Amino acid sequence: MSLLGLIAIVLVQGQATVQPDSNQVTISVHAVRLLNEGHGEKRFDRELADVRGALISLDYDTFQKIKIIRGAIPYGSKKKFEIDKQYSLYITPLKKATDGRIRVKIRLEMNAKKPGGKPTKVLSTEQRIPPGKQTRFGGARLDKGELVVVLSLDE
Repeated sequence: MSLLGLIAIVLVQGQATVQPDSNQVTISVHAVRLLNEGHGEKRFDRELADVRGALISLDYDTFQKIKIIRGAIPYGSKKKFEIDKQYSLYITPLKKATDGRIRVKIRLEMNAKKPGGKPTKVLSTEQRIPPGKQTRFGGARLDKGELVVVLSLDE
């Protein structure tokens, strides 16, 4: 075998090791505060450029980034994300459906107001989301506006 052939085999084998783990889901979460401040046009924080399309149709004129979270969660594992001091988001990827969509449980909770108190469930849903597609949910009160979360999943 030539040196060139050996290098090609090493490169191909090396590429196989960087493939994503199919037992986990990569996530992208954008938590956004929506407000109506009386602007004549819609104003988006610069960091929300990736999710502007998912938000543009909403009847608000100000879109402020609260938090952006990216990471990976193994199938069957529940992961908690702190949105802010008031809300927490739980994401549990269940499995990849035969149509390619990813089944996921999503729960948004308002944190307990007092230490030792119980959180309040704001939203609980199970979705089948196509990989790479953005979905939005929310509508919970947040300061003078509303909280909306834009979520996308991939393998």
